[in-house]
Amino acid sequence: MEKKLTNEELAVFFRQISMVLSAGLAPAEGIQMLREDSAQSGAAVLDRILDALSEGKGFYESLENGRVFPAYALQLVRIGEEAGRLDQVTNSLADYYERQDALSREIRSALTYPLIMIGILLVILVVLLTKVLPVFNQVYRELGSEMTGISRVLLNAGTLLNRFAFPALLILVLLAVCLGWLTKKRRIRPFFLKKVDMLVAQARFADGVALTLSSGLDMEEGVQMAADLVEEPRLLAKIQHFRDSLSQGEDFSKALSDNEIFSGSGMRLILVGSKTGSMDEAMKKVAARYQEEAGQRVSDLVSLLEPAMVAGLSIIVGIILFSVMLPLLGIMTGITTLS
Repeated sequence: MEKKLTNEELAVFFRQISMVLSAGLAPAEGIQMLREDSAQSGAAVLDRILDALSEGKGFYESLENGRVFPAYALQLVRIGEEAGRLDQVTNSLADYYERQDALSREIRSALTYPLIMIGILLVILVVLLTKVLPVFNQVYRELGSEMTGISRVLLNAGTLLNRFAFPALLILVLLAVCLGWLTKKRRIRPFFLKKVDMLVAQARFADGVALTLSSGLDMEEGVQMAADLVEEPRLLAKIQHFRDSLSQGEDFSKALSDNEIFSGSGMRLILVGSKTGSMDEAMKKVAARYQEEAGQRVSDLVSLLEPAMVAGLSIIVGIILFSVMLPLLGIMTGITTLS
């Protein structure tokens, strides 16, 4: 199977296609232009799209033949093609994937810093346990004493690390890979990103609804397609109840409010949009607001994590050194007193 395009690649592709269509050129001409400028890695995909276009297939079927586009983007392209609004849809898709790429970068930034600090902490601990503590242990022996308590336990841990360094390193690497995979697949998630995840999911849902509405779909179809963008279980449950309410004939705004999918200023924007007949614009503004709030929370988290991780690192290193130095000072004081 082909690897799906990233948000950044999708944004660039749809932006270029939007510019081509806005200039009055046919999709085949645009793809041909991209093919001439593409690197070897993207040439095969563009060739498959061109082959389908040359056979008389529509743009949606041709993109589907490329095998690298997400189902959501393909469905919107199909709708835009049928409604004669392909240039608008591709432009909207470019905006959407640009926002998703920016948000993903901010979240990765929030996760990267703690992981780097944890790595530094592990390196410092290994050096202390395997290199520094044996030196202190030698000093203790020369003074006719031995390490006890915490310092002894840490020394034994360092000895084991020295003896089984390769298996320990292998286990750590495997744990790191498993943790990264589970985090990427959202099987586990750092507790401090729970609220951010909800805001991101709300932004994606609002963005999806806005995009489907501007593409000519009715509200129920738009909600159904936008729900496919959401991965957050808590919001998915609310959306399901919301869809049930819509199918029972309940008013859109009331169903949205009752199921608490949006709140505060976001909900007020939607109420105004429903009364003025500009729901797609209202949803765009709500998506931008939630995305901005998610980005701000990520920035706040990074600013809080930085001093917290440094403080934690300092405390751990301090505990290890004090567990060794305090008994040693006591011994040295006793020797000085006797002499």
